Amino acid sequence: MLKCGAVAIVAGLSFSTAGVTAFAQDGPTPPSAEPSVSGVVYADKNGNGQQDPGEAVEDGVVTVARKKTTTDADGRFSFTNLAPGNYVPSYELPDGWVVHHVHAGGPDRISVTDGVTAEVAVRAERPYSEQLKATATLDRDSYEHPASATVAVELTNTTGRRIDGIQAVCDRAKAGNALAFEFDAAGQTLAAGERRTVESTAKIPQEAVKAGKFTLDCEFAPNAAWNRDGVRLHVEKQVTGGVDPTRVLAVPESRGLKPASLKYEVKFDKPRYESHETVRAELVVTNTGGKAAEQFRVDNGTYDVEIADEQWGDADRHGPGVRIAGGESRTFSLSGGIRHFTGGKLRLWLYFGYSGMPNDQPRHVSASAEVVQTYGDLTGVVHVDRNHNRQQDPGEAAGGVVVEISGGTPHGSFKTETDAEGRYEFENVPSGDYTAGYALDGGWVVHRESGEPQVRVLPGTPGRLTARAERPYTEALKVTTVLDRPVYAVGDDVRITVTLTNKASYALTDVQAGCARDENSWPVNANWGELHEPGLTLAAGETKTVVVSEKVPEEARRTSKVVVHCGFAPWVRWNEDVVVGYDWASVPGGTGTVRAQLAHDEDRDFRADPGELLRGVRVRLMTEPEYGGVVAEAVTNAEGVLVYDRAPAGTYWLQVDGPWRFEGGYTGEVRASPEGDAFHLVFVVPGSPPAPPGTGDTGGHRGGGALARTGASVLGLGLVGALLVAFGLGAGVLGRRSRTA
Repeated sequence: MLKCGAVAIVAGLSFSTAGVTAFAQDGPTPPSAEPSVSGVVYADKNGNGQQDPGEAVEDGVVTVARKKTTTDADGRFSFTNLAPGNYVPSYELPDGWVVHHVHAGGPDRISVTDGVTAEVAVRAERPYSEQLKATATLDRDSYEHPASATVAVELTNTTGRRIDGIQAVCDRAKAGNALAFEFDAAGQTLAAGERRTVESTAKIPQEAVKAGKFTLDCEFAPNAAWNRDGVRLHVEKQVTGGVDPTRVLAVPESRGLKPASLKYEVKFDKPRYESHETVRAELVVTNTGGKAAEQFRVDNGTYDVEIADEQWGDADRHGPGVRIAGGESRTFSLSGGIRHFTGGKLRLWLYFGYSGMPNDQPRHVSASAEVVQTYGDLTGVVHVDRNHNRQQDPGEAAGGVVVEISGGTPHGSFKTETDAEGRYEFENVPSGDYTAGYALDGGWVVHRESGEPQVRVLPGTPGRLTARAERPYTEALKVTTVLDRPVYAVGDDVRITVTLTNKASYALTDVQAGCARDENSWPVNANWGELHEPGLTLAAGETKTVVVSEKVPEEARRTSKVVVHCGFAPWVRWNEDVVVGYDWASVPGGTGTVRAQLAHDEDRDFRADPGELLRGVRVRLMTEPEYGGVVAEAVTNAEGVLVYDRAPAGTYWLQVDGPWRFEGGYTGEVRASPEGDAFHLVFVVPGSPPAPPGTGDTGGHRGGGALARTGASVLGLGLVGALLVAFGLGAGVLGRRSRTA
């Protein structure tokens, strides 16, 4: 075990009432022969800021001073022969776990002293992109320059813990057409389950006119400048106005400077491209100074051309960087297809940086090339393969089928209908890659058999597609999914038995599983055997059973159950008519408090103003959104607040009495967690009152109604808690809801 030493260098990042440190360095151990680092990496699954049994991270890659090692079964790692100094470690951990930087002044470091061993404990957690959700609403659909845009960003804490110090980093690529977004630099705190809206108004930049649009690119995370796994928000809006034809192909050379001074130039292989062609270009970087530019990197801000990050090599923004000596020129060769262009031109935007780069140095270059729009034709035929011989036979032509293609450069969608012979044609559509969709009568389906684009349209020679429709997979495939026990504890082994039967008279190939990655479920990994890509084959009438081993995740404690919820079909990611397998089991946990504030946002400012709070409104806590049982009832107080106390951990839905309905697609979903109170700001608008709820899950009695003006029915909550336990204990009879379609 690690001893409890002083926390070195880093500050605590709080996810709950108590501070939680992501990286801690203990006091030195007695002198050793050589300076070294020894430590442990653990996944803080319960968020308590310390290592508990079962949290050690095995097979994690730790890098210090370009040396790599792998953590053992106990999460331990060590390095020897390190010179004294401060080192910035990096971690590559399995299953998506991340070690976050918590020190606002820079990356967290390990301090190595001569003759002693630095003992460290490294805390990993889930990516912030899984902990936070961000959506944006703008005040218009398009803008005419000059103008300002008002953005309302809604942040949601999807966890059962408080998240502190949430910051925004916007426009990392330094795009000229990016919209500024003002956010509290000190960071914001979101309670468990809380939603908060931040509004900002900014002028639309001149560069947005040339690009034909402005972008809003932001990442939200605690210490967002150093943590790059935040939830990302990308918004684009059309901008019209005067066009500035200025074209920047090179940055003037700085003269007479001894420090590094870089000149940039972009060279296309030709001045004009047809829209279906591949763009090839070179970026030439010349150091006209006397000193080397160390750790030179490029940040690709280009949208118009698809340039893979790998083309930059070590100079990629996530790479170690390259060295450009004084007087040296370095050439980077680039290529990619055209994704977008405006006004007959595509534009490259490239941004640069290197160690010690002065603020007065040019940091970007842009270049444009002309694009000539090209067009092509696409023809095809649709038939229903009644005998399933994978070819069209007499009488199988599908007439009257709506065909829609999507793709091309620039991207667009087009529709037509097949004739009596099942044939169709798209004339003069923009060239590029397309996928096709078909709407047939009688339940016939054209299936995808890969994730690749289905056809490429080029000028000159028409593209051709043959679409073979067959019966839905839901008619051919039967699946049952069963968990091996009705009740589990967190960390228990789970055996999932999947039984698949091919009811058709023909074989099914490439049958795969695609499972919902809920917080209390599992993704499909290699341990799913044949159900992982490329999938299994079922002969006509054949039945196969696949047994999968998993562990109950820590997150199941928050919902009091663990769920397996999967779709099964050939190429399951690309087809919609999947067969669903579902089962659940109880994971008894604690209780939590749900708090909500009800408001009618009449002025649309995304805030609950005093005159908008709804007081005296009865709200039910339901086991399901429409037909569930009533867990408890509460009445909003003078501030529009209601409280459900001691609710069994899990997911519930609110149902509001009176002429109100939820706004903006919100379903009323709330969550009770034993790890802390969950607060929800709920906006409603006038609407039809809901139908009276049933009492199925509560045994026909809700207890004593609301407690005073706030609170919940303790009897109702106690009864539901007992029922949840009963459901778990009785799941051998009641919980075996293995489903087939």
